[in-house]
Amino acid sequence: MSNATTRDHNGSVFELPRLLLRASLRNLGVLRIKAGRGLEVAVVSPGGVGTSMLIDHIGKYRRVNCNDDRDHLKHAPRLPKRLADELKVLFVHGDVDDIVRSIRRRGWIPRHGSKLGSIGSVLGLGEARPRALRRAVVRQIDWFKSHPHPNLLLIRYDELWDRTERLAEFLEISDPSFVAEFPPRRPRTSWSSEPPIAAATS
Repeated sequence: MSNATTRDHNGSVFELPRLLLRASLRNLGVLRIKAGRGLEVAVVSPGGVGTSMLIDHIGKYRRVNCNDDRDHLKHAPRLPKRLADELKVLFVHGDVDDIVRSIRRRGWIPRHGSKLGSIGSVLGLGEARPRALRRAVVRQIDWFKSHPHPNLLLIRYDELWDRTERLAEFLEISDPSFVAEFPPRRPRTSWSSEPPIAAATS
């Protein structure tokens, strides 16, 4: 078995216990959020939807969560209500199959799955891993959709470039450079020839 297969591009196999612990805690709703003092905006997503680009750009105007996810906000499966009371929360999502393919292509299923509370993404074998990740992505999107809040804005990846003015308004950014210098959309890898990820029923 190759190193890449064993590690799934996530580093040493000794990382498995840490990923499993994180997945288990998040699956139980135990979130170790480390929001820094003075944080103004949290950008959250399942991954694969331009989150890093958004955090970098918004960070020029507002105090935003860490791009390296040290505060455990970037891919949180849900958020405590107090955070939405205190921060502007931008939840970015998109086509579920595209998200899973993007994460899979980069070999990040166990790592991302653990952040979304998916034990199956860490321990599953073969195609069970992307199926488990898909379920976790759907759960996260459903949670944010079912918990509306005045400080929460849901936006699809495909809409970002058409709604830059709405983003600026929501984030209370009056500097016109936020819209004028919004990062251009990059061509995405095409997965049109790949079959959709089968959604398991359990």
